[in-house]
Amino acid sequence: MGTPSRQARWAGSLSGALAVAALVAGCSSAPATTSGPSVVWLCRPGLADNPCTADLTATAVGTDGSTAIETPAPAADPAIDCFYLYPTVSQQKTQNSDLKIEAEESRAARAQASPFSPVCRVYAPMYRSLTSRALGVYSSITKEEGAIAYSSVLAAFHEYLASYNGGRGIVFIGHSQGAWMLEALLKNELDGNPELRRLLVSAILVGGNVAVPTGKVLGGDFANIPGCTTQTQVGCIVAYSSFSEPPTSDAWFGRVDQRVNPFIDLAYSSDLQVLCTNPASLSGGSGVLEPHILTEELLFQGILHQTGIQTPWVTYPQEYSARCEAAHGASWLQIDVIAGTAETREVIPAPNGPGYGLHNVDIAIALGNLVKLVGEQGAAFKG
Repeated sequence: MGTPSRQARWAGSLSGALAVAALVAGCSSAPATTSGPSVVWLCRPGLADNPCTADLTATAVGTDGSTAIETPAPAADPAIDCFYLYPTVSQQKTQNSDLKIEAEESRAARAQASPFSPVCRVYAPMYRSLTSRALGVYSSITKEEGAIAYSSVLAAFHEYLASYNGGRGIVFIGHSQGAWMLEALLKNELDGNPELRRLLVSAILVGGNVAVPTGKVLGGDFANIPGCTTQTQVGCIVAYSSFSEPPTSDAWFGRVDQRVNPFIDLAYSSDLQVLCTNPASLSGGSGVLEPHILTEELLFQGILHQTGIQTPWVTYPQEYSARCEAAHGASWLQIDVIAGTAETREVIPAPNGPGYGLHNVDIAIALGNLVKLVGEQGAAFKG
């Protein structure tokens, strides 16, 4: 995904490309779910086909192999909103995706955003993301292509503020490319704007390599938005990259010397490190994770060992623990199987090798923790 030389490609401001990007984004065709000339909502309250209010029924598989059914449901009128951006999922053959809703975006929204529907109203725009093809050859991406993607998110965010927000608190949720994009949006729109920043409940920027001064939670990428250190803190960031073993020297996540972001200029300094906030124990130390994973994803990977599971979700209580670690220029969320866990339960693999760690399941591995955290932060925000 990235090397320091690739990072250097993004020196200078994106502002010169934004005008071009706005014109290109404005010419995109939009399906029936469009609410403006260039804004298409993948998820929004009231949509007939809304993947962010999917069935959340889950089978909890215990350490002894026993099962129990959990039935969380979307809230009728939650107090806060969530603004979600999906990761790199588009398989289109262009550099930037169009705004057509396809199976990949809907599946990502179900997997990562729908579990938050019991604690917030979920808004998720389609955006002209960099495709899997584009990111497969990162050096081919131009500033204009990065700006096309960013301008489509900016248009959606402005429409959300003007038409739907009504002064409600906002939780920003993004993974991988979605986290990159939200880091740019927060830096440009909220970090230096106290009026908008007062709406910030929290930002969950997972697998995006947010940088802070070593040993600190504020500074680096953001001047006014710190990392979260308590469950009821608001106006803060939850960020981490998960690994089951220490990142290698060329790992794409957890290292400031390897990080890239095609939507924002990145600072590099040996005094910076990637922010790690443990969603299972924000104050520090180790905590127990609450993974929630779509059953179809486990079936696809061929690692669903339990038979007879009919629910859309599977969860594995008391199987994994997490703690933040820092060593050899890297900082990451270390994921371990809890000692004594029954070997019959799934152990989530790292399918893309040590450079990625557990990137593909960054959110799933701690989804229950993140949903509980957003609920507590929302209550604290409402006061």
